[in-house]
Amino acid sequence: MALDRIDVLLNVTDVERSLGFYRELVGMHVDGTWADDEGRTRWAKLVASGGSALMLNEPEGDALTDRASRPAYRDVVVYVRMRSLGELDAIRARLTDSGAAPGENSDEMYGQREFMVRDPDGYELAVCAPLGS
Repeated sequence: MALDRIDVLLNVTDVERSLGFYRELVGMHVDGTWADDEGRTRWAKLVASGGSALMLNEPEGDALTDRASRPAYRDVVVYVRMRSLGELDAIRARLTDSGAAPGENSDEMYGQREFMVRDPDGYELAVCAPLGS
């Protein structure tokens, strides 16, 4: 038995807003959506070029906690792996141009350069690429 991959579901406050962030800024494509009876998108699945999937879910009723105010590394950290340092620089520029606030680049002991940024719901993303790529 071998694990194929692990996909992630994030509970968000606005699926459409999150779709824009992950589709346009991070480069994932939409693989499926579900809307409620009023036509509001409540769930979506995005897929990266490498096959990993990210599902976005807008739960009914329960208020979500304010992740944006939490200290770093106190909750979920999603790693967004780019194939090259050039792609890492390009996504950093797109994020900055969109008004997001990516942190400083950091060359890590485990062989990758990364920076941190938060998505519209405050989830932490570590956007990274292998050093020397």
